[in-house]
Amino acid sequence: MVDEFNVMAKRNLVWILAVILLIMLFWQMPDAANRKDTFYQTFIPLADISSQVKKNYVEPVDDEKLLEGAIQGMLQKLDPFSRYIPPSELANFDNQTTGTIQGIGIFPEERSEFLTVLSPLEDSPAFKAGILPGDQILRIDGQTTKNMTWEDAAKLLAGEVGSKLTLEVRHELTGVIEQITVVRDTIHVFSVKGYVRNRDGAWDYRIDPENKIGYIRITSFLTNTWDELDQAYHQLIRQGARGVILDLRFNPGGLLDTAVKVADRFLNEGIIVSTKGKFQEEVVWRATPENTYSPLPLVVLVNNYTASAAEIVSGALKDHKRATVIGVRTYGKGSVQKLISLENGYGAIKLTTAYYYLPNGQNIHRRPGDKIWGVEPDMIVPVSVEEQLAIKDSRRKADVFWGKLPDTMAADDKKMDKCKPVPLWIDTQLKAAIDVLTETLTTKSNEESQAQILETRVSGDE
Repeated sequence: MVDEFNVMAKRNLVWILAVILLIMLFWQMPDAANRKDTFYQTFIPLADISSQVKKNYVEPVDDEKLLEGAIQGMLQKLDPFSRYIPPSELANFDNQTTGTIQGIGIFPEERSEFLTVLSPLEDSPAFKAGILPGDQILRIDGQTTKNMTWEDAAKLLAGEVGSKLTLEVRHELTGVIEQITVVRDTIHVFSVKGYVRNRDGAWDYRIDPENKIGYIRITSFLTNTWDELDQAYHQLIRQGARGVILDLRFNPGGLLDTAVKVADRFLNEGIIVSTKGKFQEEVVWRATPENTYSPLPLVVLVNNYTASAAEIVSGALKDHKRATVIGVRTYGKGSVQKLISLENGYGAIKLTTAYYYLPNGQNIHRRPGDKIWGVEPDMIVPVSVEEQLAIKDSRRKADVFWGKLPDTMAADDKKMDKCKPVPLWIDTQLKAAIDVLTETLTTKSNEESQAQILETRVSGDE
């Protein structure tokens, strides 16, 4: 009887804490005069429902799961981007924007019955241990990967930094099966990529060497993105680039601070983005003359999967006429989420508190009934679903990282051919970007030639 009383007391405590949490969230709203009555009318049914569930549900009920579900459901009713983050997920959530992960560093390719490596990450423990694209991981710490899903394999490969695991690996190039001990580490994830990899794995950003056109692809906006972009852009400048394509297609966004830094690299003045909210004063981010790149002709590629921070960058460059934007209208994810930590270790909530506005004053966010959202390209170039899939597949192949191959491979021409880096496929939108820059550069060259001729004539007359 005492045990039953303790169980009931624990359940009641959980729900009391739930109500307290809801009060904390609700009490931050304005209009204090109506808070009390509105709260009771709105949230007291929650306690009644929980009571009915515990009395009548056919299976035993986990009160903590009910609590989490109640909070999650309440936030999801607001919009798709507000959510509750339990304590167990907080560390993972932070890692999504830092540009680092913990583990051994491989991209999987589930193309056979065993776990197959599409590519190791640069400088990762897997790469340092000699794991190459196409290698099969047959066992992880003695457990077979036959018919294992990537999700299950990822759980076995994950672990604390410094911990070891033993892999049984079949190398595709040599056919050799060996036991490899790998030490888990923190791995840097690169978000800036180019047209084709060099033999050493570094990116070549020249997509059209003849016309001196560069290509830079940003996959997401992480803490280190702007620094990687600096290296790529300055490399193109040293190689004599005369125009650049910035590819933001399929970019889901990322950090606002990074997006502002990236846009600021191409602009020397003016508004980059502003935020406004019902309970939040307007905040404006402006470009500065510091660290601005040489003003080469610029084309930005976007598509219907270009979102959030990528829309901020493409919209700012379009509005200031710094770039020609090519593709189709962007996704329209222009809501600002604030991470609010909850007391007593209950995790956090990610809550929409404001919207992003482009320099021209347009709200980026797509809301029900809106006819205008996101960024409308200067030049609309649609592609089919099949071509979109081909673009993504081309990127996967171009991203494959070989690095330094074993010395024993040098004389084997057939196998060496297999290891050659694969350049990106020139799809319809990318070709349009190259054509626009080529025409721009040709016109610019003609104007410069005419100016030189005129200057020569004037000098001669003198």
